[in-house]
Amino acid sequence: MFKILTYAYSQNIYLARKIETACRRDMNFMWLLAGQKAPDYSTIAHFRNGFLADACENLFYQMVSRLGAGGELSKETVIIDGTKLEANANKYTFVCKKSVEKWETKMYERIQEVVCLLNQDYICGFYIGEESRTRDLQEIYCCLEERCWIDRTFFVHGRGKLKSLNQRYLELFLRFLERQTIYDWHIASFQGRNNYCNTDLDATFMHMKDDHMRNAQLKSGYDV
Repeated sequence: MFKILTYAYSQNIYLARKIETACRRDMNFMWLLAGQKAPDYSTIAHFRNGFLADACENLFYQMVSRLGAGGELSKETVIIDGTKLEANANKYTFVCKKSVEKWETKMYERIQEVVCLLNQDYICGFYIGEESRTRDLQEIYCCLEERCWIDRTFFVHGRGKLKSLNQRYLELFLRFLERQTIYDWHIASFQGRNNYCNTDLDATFMHMKDDHMRNAQLKSGYDV
């Protein structure tokens, strides 16, 4: 009976009536029965609820020990269950990896256009690499800041004020640098995941069990 239940669970068959049907029709279950009569669903339920609850852990330990002694287990992979624990975090605080990558790509294209204009206006050779964009942006910003100090640029703010070319480029690359720093922080926080919760970095947004209206729920939580 234990062999039948173990094999049934491995085939995603859990209901006693379905296990009874499999014992009558499935050749693999018939082989496990070794010519014995197929058990009734009530017998299966009684064995599972009355006897297996106390002996289950010991029986599985014996089975794993026999498989290990027979060389059937490599013991290189540990499989855990799929339990999901809901986190105490707002469901509107998730950050999606695809969204971050999309906006970072768009900003990188915009940066390349601005760098071309910058090289034409100042006759220089600045370059933004895809892998070193944060460092390159920091270098350009420092050069622009130094140029503003050398030219004694007067900074103006507010409506109706005309900003100088130095100020416009300096403020633009400052915004680029700040946004790129945020994107780098997001990418480092993903840690191989497709999303994360920005108020609980350990939580990942995942599908929880459906509610009573059969609505799939996407909430922040943890696995085992």
